[in-house]
Amino acid sequence: MHQVSRKMKSGDEGISFSGVSTLTWLQSYRSKFGHRLLAILLGFCTLIVLSYVTTNVGRHPRFAHPVTCPAALRTWMGSTTRLPKLHVLLLSYPRSGSSFLGDLLQSYSGAFYHFEPLHYFGNIVEHSQLDTARKLLHDLFTCDYRDWASFPEWAWFNSDFLTFRRNKRYWQMCTHKDNTRMLCYNICFLAVACRNSPVQIIKTIRMSAAEAGKLMEEYKDLNLKVIHLVRDPRGTMNSRQQKDIAAWCGKYKACSSSQTFCNLVNEDLKHACELQKRFPNRYTVLRYEDLALDPPQVTERLFKFLDIGPVPSEVFQFLETHTQGVSPHSSTNSFLQPPYRTVRNSTQAALEWCRKMKRKDIQKVQRSCQVVLNKLGYKLINSTDLSVDDVIGEGYELCSSH
Repeated sequence: MHQVSRKMKSGDEGISFSGVSTLTWLQSYRSKFGHRLLAILLGFCTLIVLSYVTTNVGRHPRFAHPVTCPAALRTWMGSTTRLPKLHVLLLSYPRSGSSFLGDLLQSYSGAFYHFEPLHYFGNIVEHSQLDTARKLLHDLFTCDYRDWASFPEWAWFNSDFLTFRRNKRYWQMCTHKDNTRMLCYNICFLAVACRNSPVQIIKTIRMSAAEAGKLMEEYKDLNLKVIHLVRDPRGTMNSRQQKDIAAWCGKYKACSSSQTFCNLVNEDLKHACELQKRFPNRYTVLRYEDLALDPPQVTERLFKFLDIGPVPSEVFQFLETHTQGVSPHSSTNSFLQPPYRTVRNSTQAALEWCRKMKRKDIQKVQRSCQVVLNKLGYKLINSTDLSVDDVIGEGYELCSSH
């Protein structure tokens, strides 16, 4: 065996290492150091192991596959065969009202909500990850977590992303059963709760319209309907200037640059028109402003599109408590920082950019986004003392020229 020898100085004495194990070396110098050094080293190693166990194992929800779940949960899961009948994909962009619409849709008592699951791949889904991202959405829609043992583990270690906590009904149920919250990340418990809900909703700002089209084509087993939420780019860009938002938005050109963002939206709108032609009852484009200015009427239109039936009372109750700016329940959205809360005066929120944006910034966005503004029926402006009619056109037809 080739041996490497090097000299290290410890005081005035040279110590030679010649490829022997650490334990052998310790034994050879036991007469000098005795057992004290061994005890110190072993104690140090023990502390490291204990530290790892207490910070990782005790907090690590290792629920790999349903077969490893507790027997009671396995039985419960096995007896639950009713799969969801409707799958709803809410597609949008950062700071375009999708969290509000997601909360509105999940207020329906039959809904199960996955909030931004594609965050699992990072802030941006890379091109090489697109196929896997579509599979993840399909498997979440069908409550099949067998290939995604790492998904709840990721959600646990990245709890700030609120992946499960934004599913309000589920979070209340699992924390009521287990105040340690470990049960919320149990893949078996998650699957059962999911399967008990006839309507599945996934909200994402990390998927293009083209990718949504591929999802519709590839997975015929899904009863998939897509709500493509858009917003006046001036309102979106104004919202992205908020301090907490700008901190992460500024890292990505598609978020911080109005030119890049509107090029992306324009491309999405082209695909949206194609998908509306191919799937007229399964793909719809909704303006955030229409929802914000007339929540009851637009909600009725959405539920008709989803073919769920009349808007239930719990959804109207949500509208009453989330569109006037004041919630009677102090706990509503209380865990969210102000930029991410969904309780607000919806009419004021829709036109807030008119009051807050500098004129030069408005003009910059209008130059960059004129094509998108025209397509979506938003009017160009020269002043900020405006009414709704000065900004938002009625009766626009996005795909009339296609």
